[in-house]
Amino acid sequence: MPGATLRSTFAASLAALTLATVGVGTAHADQPRMYSARNDLQQAVGALQAALDDKGGHRVTAINLAQQAIDQVNLGIQFAGGPPDGDFAPPPPPVGPAMNNADAWLQMAVGELQAAEDNKGGHRVSALNLAQQAIDEVNQGIQAGGPF
Repeated sequence: MPGATLRSTFAASLAALTLATVGVGTAHADQPRMYSARNDLQQAVGALQAALDDKGGHRVTAINLAQQAIDQVNLGIQFAGGPPDGDFAPPPPPVGPAMNNADAWLQMAVGELQAAEDNKGGHRVSALNLAQQAIDEVNQGIQAGGPF
């Protein structure tokens, strides 16, 4: 009987380890969406920095909001247990004036954040809200100073 108890204990331990490993694998299964959103936000910051003038202060505000969204995405990735960097298939770059490009990149980031699963400790939703605010600032900047 001692051998049967040992086998039973071993089998239970193996089952628990298997279940724990499965849980780890799904903890950051959707991280490519977060990595892609971060890339889109970084591209938006680059496009905003390339814009020709201040756009009534809206360009700088949009840059700050996009950077805050990047910070929230990074915190969300960290919260979900994902590595700080990861693989994703980057979308083709937008073509057009800098402010229009920034708007397109921000729109793509919003789409990725909406498609990501889980709330990641509230960071995904915070990043989403900041990206949407940045879109509003970009559009106000376009109205104030044009798309270039």
